[in-house]
Order: sequence, then C-alpha cells, then structure tokens
Amino acid sequence: ISSSVTQIKATVPETKNGAVAITSNGITSQGPIFKFIPQITGLDKTNGFAGETVVLTGKYFDAGPNVGVSFNGVAATIVSNTSSSLEVRVPASTSGNVVVTVDGINSNAQIFTYKVAPSITGLSKTTAFAQDTLTVYGRNFNGSGTPIVNFEGVAATVLGHSATEIKVR
Repeated sequence: ISSSVTQIKATVPETKNGAVAITSNGITSQGPIFKFIPQITGLDKTNGFAGETVVLTGKYFDAGPNVGVSFNGVAATIVSNTSSSLEVRVPASTSGNVVVTVDGINSNAQIFTYKVAPSITGLSKTTAFAQDTLTVYGRNFNGSGTPIVNFEGVAATVLGHSATEIKVR
C-alpha cells in the first residue's frame, strides 16, 4: 500500500502461517513468523451427543501444521480438514465453547450444547394392571417437551414428569 525507509504497509494475502519476507533492491530479507488467527463462522449443528460428528466452517484451519479442536477444553478427534472446514467427532464433555487451535493460536469460540440420553434406573412396580399408575425413575428426563414412555411399543399416558421421574398410566 505504501512504503518508507523504515516501514511498509501491505494487505495481508490469504495464505498459511510463515515468515514474512521483504525484497528491496534485489535483496530479500526474512522477517518474523506471521500467524493467522483461525476463525469459526459456523457449526452445522450447535447441539448433539458425544460421538456424533460436527462440521465447523471458517477460515485458516490449515494455516499451520498443528491443528486441534476442543469442546469446553476436551480435545476432539478430527475426521477431515480443509482450509475452511473441519469435521470432528464430539468428545465426551459438557456444554460450552468449541475452539479451533492452529499452531497455538485459538479461534473465536462457538457455543455447543450437549444432549444427554435419558436412562431408566427403576420402576415403582414391575407388575400392574392396564390403566394402573406407576412411576419410572431415572436421569435426564428433562427436555423440550413431554417425554414419551412406551410399554412394548404402546404409548403410555404421561401424567407428570421431572428430570428424575415420570408418572404414567
């Protein structure tokens, strides 16, 4: 853009991390290493289960040889990567920030929310007549709607529920 005896102003080109080189009067001088800051522009899904794959889109994911992705500080396995896309396997972690790190430089963060599968730990009774009321005990029954409880594929009527109990008929 401009230059003087002590300064050159230039637009940084789209490339990879590396040394800055200046050539003046036919002589090249190597400067310090310049590093791009990786940028996440989006996730193909912002919530899911551990073990699923998520595709991150952005820039400079291949700017250096050491690329990593973490979910709330826990390293993810990279399935594939290009300069603008990373497919990763979601590690077992907790909801929080997804960050790409290239050669020790962290990207901006994106929020990822873990889905947790419900699990049944017991029933208030294991024998009953049709239309009896019983309680299903367990974990992670809280969600975005009324849970569905099936007995051999037939839906029960849900009378009430919490994160650890579902009362059904």
